[in-house]
Amino acid sequence: MVDKHSMKWLLWLSCALSVGQAYAVAPLPSQFVLDVFGTKAGLPEETIFSAVQTDDGYLWLATANGIVRYDGSSFQAHHPRRDLGGPFTQVVYRIGRGSRNSLWAYSFSHGLVRYEKGVFRPGPKYPQPCTVQNIQEDGDATLVVCDERALRIVGDRVDELTR
Repeated sequence: MVDKHSMKWLLWLSCALSVGQAYAVAPLPSQFVLDVFGTKAGLPEETIFSAVQTDDGYLWLATANGIVRYDGSSFQAHHPRRDLGGPFTQVVYRIGRGSRNSLWAYSFSHGLVRYEKGVFRPGPKYPQPCTVQNIQEDGDATLVVCDERALRIVGDRVDELTR
């Protein structure tokens, strides 16, 4: 036989467990929002090879048709060929932050180029071959990691970190 104290304890425990189960079934609120963008939303090219966000808040995408800037509401395409000439192809494979909200971009047609204040300009001469896999800002310098070597760029000076 169960005494009154034990009965109250069992009743309280069963209520607590049923409330806990109710909370476990309810979906948890999320602090994240997922948006999917395609050409219907204004993205000029859906093939994206890399992305980076600059200090001014813009999201930059390296695409099969140049660089695309997203400001939170619209997309704007920027094409290396406009400033550098060269072949029709606009594929940019890698993009990375540079100093003063500039960008470094890498394509097979133009190599490593800098995009600053709305203009593409050739990057400094660097050892070849150099198939760029990653570009990272490092204070006053930019680190470029290639399949074949690693480079550190300060202004127009290029130091090879691996030999």
